Amino acid sequence: MQTMDKTIAGILVEDDDFVRAQIEAWLRGAPAYRCVGSFPDGETALDEVRATNPALAIVDFGLPGIKGAEVIWQLKRGDPRIKIILITGIPDNAILFEALEVGVDGFLDKPLKREAFLAQLEEVLAGGCPLSARAAKLLVEDYRKYRPNAYEVRPLTAREREIAELVCRGLNDEAIAKKLGIAIWTVRTHQKNIHHKLDIHCRTELQIKLLDLHRKPPGQPGP
Repeated sequence: MQTMDKTIAGILVEDDDFVRAQIEAWLRGAPAYRCVGSFPDGETALDEVRATNPALAIVDFGLPGIKGAEVIWQLKRGDPRIKIILITGIPDNAILFEALEVGVDGFLDKPLKREAFLAQLEEVLAGGCPLSARAAKLLVEDYRKYRPNAYEVRPLTAREREIAELVCRGLNDEAIAKKLGIAIWTVRTHQKNIHHKLDIHCRTELQIKLLDLHRKPPGQPGP
């Protein structure tokens, strides 16, 4: 899935010509990546993907013909190792959950910014599950409708609950440390404890786990 020089092979599936050209330029300008396929629709991408053998895919949700969620599902079915970032200009909870169900690894909102885009790629390839601040806000607002005290379902300390809330608001480790007046390694230690207690592995799983807890009727135990 990679060349001998360790560059990451990526494909792009985006129907907007400007956005597609923009991302192509960003990938060409980043030494760690190479764009091996750029497609305006899902059908073409799925037809050509075997020849490109990508390690990474950037997929728009609102594609003509085959929608982004179907493209993601097909790519993951063909190679579960592929990392996929979804980009969308109209994020809502239905889109977020559908994308998560088919195996997306991260989310980016349009309009895109080069620095955030490249940072997302790095995080996904490192095993993370990045979620944009706007997407995180949607999830937080949704689960608050169901169960404001869901944190009490799991044995998190007050500090862990505080950090979990800030993670769900989209803050990174550095921002959380600054806001709480603690060291960044302390934040990361608390997050490791949170992940262990809730049996999760990344930020997106934390947001979905807490959302699931909020959806449960009061008195019903969590999974």
